[in-house]
Amino acid sequence: MCPQQTVTNGDFDPDRQARSSTGRNESSRLGTLMGSPLSDPPTVNSQQCLRCGSCVEACPTGARQWVGRTVTVVDLMTEVLRDRPFFEQSGGGVTFSGGEPLMQHEFLLACMQVCRQEGLHTALDTSGYAPQQQVMDLLELTDLFLYDLKLMDDDRHREHTGVSVQPILANLRALDQAEAEIWVRLPIIPGLNDDEDNVAAIGNFIADLSNTRRVHVLPFHEAGTNKKQRLGKRERESQSGSQPCVPLARLLQRLRLHGLEVHVGG
Repeated sequence: MCPQQTVTNGDFDPDRQARSSTGRNESSRLGTLMGSPLSDPPTVNSQQCLRCGSCVEACPTGARQWVGRTVTVVDLMTEVLRDRPFFEQSGGGVTFSGGEPLMQHEFLLACMQVCRQEGLHTALDTSGYAPQQQVMDLLELTDLFLYDLKLMDDDRHREHTGVSVQPILANLRALDQAEAEIWVRLPIIPGLNDDEDNVAAIGNFIADLSNTRRVHVLPFHEAGTNKKQRLGKRERESQSGSQPCVPLARLLQRLRLHGLEVHVGG
């Protein structure tokens, strides 16, 4: 039983559900009955959830599950090294992504060291938001930085991400000055960061770097929309001030005017 009464049981009959339903890993709603939604299925108030796992243990169908697992460096690298033949054949390697991999800095550093010892190509997919020393610790162990830039205006960046953009820009400058291999990535969120001012500011910033010229524009997709609905979160309305959105073709052209090597996707 959930100690916070986070899970509310509607017309949920555990015995009937166990006999005739297919469980799905849902964050906000549970269960289907003979292929159709229950008329009043169990619901979850995520605001009260303590992540204690009681609902997982109590669920008779296994529809609720813990997602994720704890691994050691040995666990992860043993799994990675099984794919060495594919890396050697394709010329590929290991990309550490997230979430934000720098949030597990010590673990990431240890894994990167093993990759270097084993001669594996390494890439780090990061927002760049971390203490600069942690970023620079990875310089000699990372073959390629996939570095996201979203918003250049600090107030807007704080509004939409909760943090300042200044450490991100400072870390990017430091890596560039150290001649790291960097692909800057611009994920496009329509109505939020695709306005003329923001695109121009990003182009100006990258053009001012000493060595970094490659930019990957990542068009918007809606793959996370259903997940957000299951988590009970509302879609945020587009907020770009009075600036109109820039069509993708014009956005690419705008960046190329800065002498940048611009790609779509990747």
